[in-house]
Amino acid sequence: MSSTSPVNNVDHELSEWGSSSKRLPPVPRKRPNARLYGLIAASAICLVAFLSLGSWPGQMSLDLNSKNEPACNPFAKPGVLSVNTLDRKGNFWQPFDPRCPKSTLMESLINKEDLPWLENRTVVLLGSSVDRNHIHHFCWALNADLQLIQSDDPRDAPPFKNGYDEFLKPPNVGTPSSDFMNHPWVCHLPQWNFMLYNVFAYGVMEPSDWDEEWFKKEPHYYPPFATPLRVEHLVKPLQKNLNRTSLDILSFSASLWDSMFLQRTQNLTLNLPFETTSFTYDNRLILQYAHRLSKTIRDVAALLPEVPTILFRTGQLPRDNFSKIIPQDVVAQVDDVGQAVVSDLQEPTDWIPWFAEAEHREEAKAEAKALKLRQRLRLDYSGKLLHGQQRFLMPDGLHPDQLPGGKLWADIILWELRRSVLKSNPELVEPSSKM
Repeated sequence: MSSTSPVNNVDHELSEWGSSSKRLPPVPRKRPNARLYGLIAASAICLVAFLSLGSWPGQMSLDLNSKNEPACNPFAKPGVLSVNTLDRKGNFWQPFDPRCPKSTLMESLINKEDLPWLENRTVVLLGSSVDRNHIHHFCWALNADLQLIQSDDPRDAPPFKNGYDEFLKPPNVGTPSSDFMNHPWVCHLPQWNFMLYNVFAYGVMEPSDWDEEWFKKEPHYYPPFATPLRVEHLVKPLQKNLNRTSLDILSFSASLWDSMFLQRTQNLTLNLPFETTSFTYDNRLILQYAHRLSKTIRDVAALLPEVPTILFRTGQLPRDNFSKIIPQDVVAQVDDVGQAVVSDLQEPTDWIPWFAEAEHREEAKAEAKALKLRQRLRLDYSGKLLHGQQRFLMPDGLHPDQLPGGKLWADIILWELRRSVLKSNPELVEPSSKM
């Protein structure tokens, strides 16, 4: 559900991802129906009145309770996505519940407000080209410094070698065109010394699950493959090389690459063409994915015990024109499995049996408790909140556009960062909230 204004081009022209939203073609006009117009007018008045709740005093979901937690998470509540591609401020998630007002923290950054909780903080996005684009959109909106760390940059992590992964690569790895797609992008905001950067990841499957020919043709790949290895050999060195003293949030996403893998694996198993878009529920594949995702999250959390918040980003649905590669129904199912796994890791006493052997279940439950995943692991709802909003994706049919998707994601990541920092440092609340 969304409230929209006319779609128009955004200022920035993008390169490989395509330009921003195009103006929609005119709709043939029919003779107006008075009763229908009356209903539309009444609905519009109700929607405007509802959205105007955002202008009431204390409109931000920022108040802390006795546990230094926000009173509610607006992005976890049912609501409406307001969309205005001509006005950045018109893009936000508005919960239906008036007791849980909207949060638009991106506007606070654009207005260069005093934000003590943002100072010296670092966020890393471990995911796909969607996450890379989120960094671009974030930096562009703030006119901030955006840099690509290329293969010959001294800040880049040293080449990874284990006798296998480094040979699974296309011939153009290490070239500028390849670096543009698969190497880290860094956005730095000097006013707060806040840094946001990405490290590409390829889901939670293993290299042996894919055939070697895939690696030779995939321009996004550079070693190592497995997500925990990328944390150990790319994220950790980058933290040091970028002179970041702490990592405050690690955001992880897997649904797009794993959806492509599961679709591809099913078609190979059933001897179907790769373009076949129907997806038959395969309990074996689903259990394999759930097991791998659970293990990957636990491994990443163990590698970064000092990181207070790990976000699992939900996936947006692609448009029909992208469905031959990643069908919508596959993304939706894989994303639901991901959310179920996160829920299990947060509440291991109510464990869905992803593991066949009881001792493996008990081992996983004990590890989740030891890693304090109930406190550390959370859902980023940005992909889920874009379901049904595919017309606001980029022309490629896969990536969220700067408005509304990039703005929605920015509001969520900033809300989560503020929550995480103030939970242990409530004195860093912004001066405006102390009044």
